[in-house]
Amino acid sequence: MQSSDSSSTLLLGVDGGGTKTSAWLATADSNGELVVLGRGLAGPGNPGAMGFPAALRNIELAIASAFEQTQLPQQTIDSACLCIAGAGRESEQAQIIHWAKSNALSRTLHVVGDAEVVLAAAGSSVGTETNAPSKLLPRSSSAVALVAGTGSIAWGKSSEGRSLRSGGWGYLLGDEGSGYALGRGLLQLACQTADGRLNEPAVLNAVLERTECNQPSDLIPWTYNAPHATPGQSLSPSPKERIAELSVLCFELALTQQCVHDLVTEGATHLANMVHSVVQQLDSTRYSLALTGSLLCKQPSYCELVQNQLRLLNIAPTQSKLVEEPVQGAVQLAWDYWSQSP
Repeated sequence: MQSSDSSSTLLLGVDGGGTKTSAWLATADSNGELVVLGRGLAGPGNPGAMGFPAALRNIELAIASAFEQTQLPQQTIDSACLCIAGAGRESEQAQIIHWAKSNALSRTLHVVGDAEVVLAAAGSSVGTETNAPSKLLPRSSSAVALVAGTGSIAWGKSSEGRSLRSGGWGYLLGDEGSGYALGRGLLQLACQTADGRLNEPAVLNAVLERTECNQPSDLIPWTYNAPHATPGQSLSPSPKERIAELSVLCFELALTQQCVHDLVTEGATHLANMVHSVVQQLDSTRYSLALTGSLLCKQPSYCELVQNQLRLLNIAPTQSKLVEEPVQGAVQLAWDYWSQSP
């Protein structure tokens, strides 16, 4: 364990996603409790969607913004944990590590997957106004993180430390139940109605209105020709993000349109099946569940639908928690790594 005074230890957690990058700076008080000093936000930090130069620039901006809030001079951090979407492979993580070392970001650095951060956040009270241990998931037991935002993945960790996953294949190979999948499904219903293959005029009209398209053929350039985001900005979504944003319309239409209700139900079933796959590999039906991502956090009905599907599969979790700020898990892991290092 590090022998330096914990109250002077500076920690950094970063969550770089497809729509925004969050950075939190924190330290530990005299009781060893973590206290957030500053929070920063910037544009997308996903190098897979943005490219590394733009993504790294947004990560820099988020960190600088967090330092500005603390009124501390920007300096080398003691321990940093970076959770960067689209950087799951070793080659991609190596680029991030090279960038961090070149900029003297921190003395200790770890780059981890987004699901691992979610589980850490579910078991941490970092950044909350009051500590509520009864609402935290036990960090020593088997647990599964379900992420459903633009993409989707289920990631589990056994009580022995084994890690397992299901999903996370990206929007071309998978991402079932994600915002992208729901948005694409809605567009397909609209296009098939325009062809006369389906008779869902309310869906077609709603999609045309939401996309500001004058006629069905305008959906082609709307879908494929979305402008690319620029460094430091998040107002120009990629085609994938633009389609994922249509998932909001899915939930509105699902209240009155049976075909859309079926689309949403199918998405929830896919997510439940991902969790089921991980739980089977855990060799234990007793597990905690952490849920996060824009769909699950902003659409309570979808979150409940997923949990209903889990009950139908007879694998309901013993405890569940909605994680709205995964970055707090990055801060917790930064502290854990620092505390455990020699």
